[in-house]
Amino acid sequence: MTDIQKQKIYEVCKKNNFYFCVFFGSGADEKIKKYQRDIDLAFYAGKRIPTKKSLEIYQELMPHFDKEIDVVLIQPLMDPLLAYEISVNGKCVCELKEDSFLEFQTRTWKDYLDSQRYRDYEKKYIERKVKNVS
Repeated sequence: MTDIQKQKIYEVCKKNNFYFCVFFGSGADEKIKKYQRDIDLAFYAGKRIPTKKSLEIYQELMPHFDKEIDVVLIQPLMDPLLAYEISVNGKCVCELKEDSFLEFQTRTWKDYLDSQRYRDYEKKYIERKVKNVS
């Protein structure tokens, strides 16, 4: 990611009162970066954000990127696996509220651990269904 792209992301964060932005997905993973198809960016404001805001952000940032961008708004009730992926494997591009990314990572880790039993139950359920089909 170029300095100009980082600056544009910073401007979007400042304009929209976002606490931070995280670069995640294949582009953020150095091992598979060369296979990157798009740029995944997650924005966090500490509150619920209307979904249409992601389209506005996309339209504002897209002219500055040579690859397609995928904008994710981190919401209070989002998929815990996606939140976990963002918090563990993502790279913070900018942080306007001090320690907000660390707080998000901590909360996401707790939510991930709390939901582990449900994922285990779902896995066992699917395994039983597949076994019965075979």
